[in-house]
Amino acid sequence: MSAQELVNAVTDTGRSLTRSYMSLLVSGKKDNPSLDLLRTMAEILRVSCGWLAGEDVPRDRPVAEQAGIAGIPPALELAADYELLSPESRRSISHMVQLALRAEARPGSRRSAAPLPTTGGQAGGGAHPFPAIAVYQAHHLTVELNNLIGQRLYTLRTAAALPPAEAASILAASERDIVALERGERPISEAELDRLLTLYGVQSAEQRALIGEVARGEHAHAWWLRYFATMPPWVATMLAAEADSRVIRAYGAEAVPALLQTEAYARAARQAAHRPDPAHDQVELAVRLVMDRQINPIERQSARLWVILREAALLDMPGGPDVQAEQLSHLIDLSKQENIALRINARHGERYQPRGGSFTLLQRLGRPNLVYVTGLVEDRLITRPEVVDEYLVAHLRLDMSAEREERTIEILTDIRRHVTSR
Repeated sequence: MSAQELVNAVTDTGRSLTRSYMSLLVSGKKDNPSLDLLRTMAEILRVSCGWLAGEDVPRDRPVAEQAGIAGIPPALELAADYELLSPESRRSISHMVQLALRAEARPGSRRSAAPLPTTGGQAGGGAHPFPAIAVYQAHHLTVELNNLIGQRLYTLRTAAALPPAEAASILAASERDIVALERGERPISEAELDRLLTLYGVQSAEQRALIGEVARGEHAHAWWLRYFATMPPWVATMLAAEADSRVIRAYGAEAVPALLQTEAYARAARQAAHRPDPAHDQVELAVRLVMDRQINPIERQSARLWVILREAALLDMPGGPDVQAEQLSHLIDLSKQENIALRINARHGERYQPRGGSFTLLQRLGRPNLVYVTGLVEDRLITRPEVVDEYLVAHLRLDMSAEREERTIEILTDIRRHVTSR
């Protein structure tokens, strides 16, 4: 790109730059461009600000020495350089960061520093419903309710480790157009949205439909919009379906369903699922989500809950005796709510035991029923009507097999007595 072409490109962004000033910069007779101008030129040339300034790494942010860490660039500076790397390099760096975190971990604690963005891999040493990139985005991006689609497209693109140039090529547009889309400065057509979702790997019809609905201004007052742009698409789809449900049928085969969990139980369950290396930020994000999900159906009683709990799940709960006793007391209180039917599938040979594990069936007014089956990496959505009906039949059989509802409090009290006497 010639100097004049660069001047024209900068001018097109609305910033003022003359050919004579550019010549002075190139010749070295001027060395004081504003940070805003430096960043604009770096974006156009697709290089780092530091490279334009003649350094190996960008120095347009406070250097680490000011924080007392000599020779180590600050985290924001590292993150800026990280964005310029190839997916392969990002994977290598992510792996090294995880090894370092494990090496520096102390008994009973873990460094709470936010993870660097990754290419969609898992953090914490194992599969997790929230990949490290999702945790980073949820903790560090301010949700822009007036730019949900732009922010959703940005998080999908970065989670897929795709540069703006690749998105631009799909739309036959410029990188500047992609940046404008993600900032909410340019409208997006349905056709453009469809092509970008395909590029970013969003294959589920339900996930694509929800993103389209939000783009059209639907769900304007939904509580889950604060998670829409930063969480994996399957989470937002589940939250939206749950919020639309008038009847929620759940079967807890291995654990207490999320809608009935105490905060301490939710935290202990997620820590147990990722031992010996639970990542603090991931756990706290999951706990926060569980607590928020309970506000409407539990506290405001917006839905009817029909829950069958396997007794074995209550006898082998995560956490210590205090956590377990609190959870059992909470279940006793919930069983007294008018909108909650809670029954126990006790341990005896004549009970119904369906194949598979825990599941939730969401019955919505005017929309098809859905089933979510608990999974290791993400909950699996089932939409085929004939399969959804099989889960409905399974839940009815579980209800017939379970102890009478009048015995629920008695059974829970006995288990709590056993827990507190140990």
